[in-house]
Amino acid sequence: MSAVWDFLLSPWGVAAYGMFWVAKLLAGAWVLRRAVSILPQAGQVWVNGKIGVMRGLMARLRPPAV
Repeated sequence: MSAVWDFLLSPWGVAAYGMFWVAKLLAGAWVLRRAVSILPQAGQVWVNGKIGVMRGLMARLRPPAV
C-alpha cells in the first residue's frame, strides 16, 4: 500500500489524478449531450432552459473582472 501512496503523491501521480478528472468530466459532458439529443423537442427545450438558468446563476456568482 505504501507504493500506491508513493505514486499518488509523486508529481506523476498528481498529473495522473488530474488527467483522470479531465477525462471523467469530458466523458460526462459527452454523455449528457448524447442524452439530450435523443430527447423529444419539448424535452430538449426544457433542458436547455434549465442549463440557461444555471449559466445565469454562475455568471452572477462570478466575481467582477478587474
